[in-house]
Amino acid sequence: FGWRNLETSNTALASARSTWQKTYLLYSVGTKGGEAAQEAQAREQYFQFKSQTQALLNELLQAENRLRFVMGISVSDGRLIRPIDTPTVASVKFDWCEITEEALARNLDLRRQKWRIKQRELELIATKNHLLPRLDAFGRYRFLGFGDQLIDTERSGVSPNDAIPPGQSYSGVIGGGNAFENLTSGEFQDWEVGLQLLFTIGFRSELANVRNQQLQFAKAKAVLKEQELELSHQLGDAVRNIVNHYTQTETNFNRRVAAEKEVLAVETAYEHGIVTLDL
Repeated sequence: FGWRNLETSNTALASARSTWQKTYLLYSVGTKGGEAAQEAQAREQYFQFKSQTQALLNELLQAENRLRFVMGISVSDGRLIRPIDTPTVASVKFDWCEITEEALARNLDLRRQKWRIKQRELELIATKNHLLPRLDAFGRYRFLGFGDQLIDTERSGVSPNDAIPPGQSYSGVIGGGNAFENLTSGEFQDWEVGLQLLFTIGFRSELANVRNQQLQFAKAKAVLKEQELELSHQLGDAVRNIVNHYTQTETNFNRRVAAEKEVLAVETAYEHGIVTLDL
């Protein structure tokens, strides 16, 4: 569009330059059609189109710069990017059901929201599990080692079956023993097996968490529904714009044909001095 717009402005600029040159020649020789007012008008119109062309050229370079940024190339390399063919003038029609299904399936925001809904659903299931009683089975078996020193000491020779003097404990009797050798001897062992049942009374905190997750889950689904509705409206606007643009293209083409005939007629009348320059 930038190139086409600039091309149109260049065509108008060339026409304004030609008109000014013709008027200036008539002005130089002082003949009819070369009045000072008409020469000034033609010159002003020429510079007006020149200013417009310069502005459109700057817009074209800005558009090319944005394209270069999207393509990931340098801002300038001594070349200009321009299309090698003309836009198609064929009417394009899409199947509404097909493009709607494709949009709902491929849209990145919708896919991300669907995964968020799945996350909320799993969080809700995990929160509901906290309402169930919890029964755990546990067991433990271990060797113990007693002594003030870890290694490199003499064994005390005291076993669990030996009599302990009144007022003392194993730790006191074995206080000078070798803890590592006591551990590997297997004389000091213990084990434990049991069941643990956890059951919450009231479930106030758990029920509040479940309700919160239910609201979060419902919110995520409502957001997805709203996004799908917005996407369908955007898709409808796009299809409507395609139809409108094609209709306007046909109308502007007919207008362009009529304008070309008008230009030829008025230009001929101006050359014969029938109409003024402003027409």
